[in-house]
This record gives sequence, structure tokens and C-alpha cells, in this order.
Amino acid sequence: MGASERISHTAMGDVPLQENRFKERRRVERANRRLKDQFGGGHLRVCGHAKTTCHLLFGILALTVDPLIASKPEPRRSLTPSQSPPAPER
Repeated sequence: MGASERISHTAMGDVPLQENRFKERRRVERANRRLKDQFGGGHLRVCGHAKTTCHLLFGILALTVDPLIASKPEPRRSLTPSQSPPAPER
């Protein structure tokens, strides 16, 4: 593909496609950086393909679960006597 073809594609309106591609790439790079900096992906102290894969997958699992843990659950409300479950009959 020549330079003139690339310029004509950009001039014809592929800019939103490039912006979407850059947004996606930014998200991926941000996740890679967090995996390396916060979840041990930058300093592997294991040898071998299986151990390295396991180590990185645990980091990805932690990266995935981290936002769920960080979100605050709703406060639990105590049950009033009218809302309590019925006592089992004997």
C-alpha cells in the first residue's frame, strides 16, 4: 500500500476507526501495565513454560477480580420482626 492510498483512506473518513483502535489499544496497554506493575508480571521468578503460564494467569485472575473487590457492597439491613422468615414447624 502506497503513501497516497493511506492518506486517501484517512481523508475519506477512517478517522473514527483509528480513534476506536487507539482507545482499544490504550485499554490493553493499561491492563498490561497493571499486570506487570501490581500483579507480578514484570518480575517472574519461575522457570518453565507451565509455571510461567500459571503465574501470569493468576495475575490475570487477580486483575479481573480486583474491580469486584474494590466496589463497595450495599449495607446490609437488619430484618424487622415482620420481615423475618417464619419459624419451622415441628
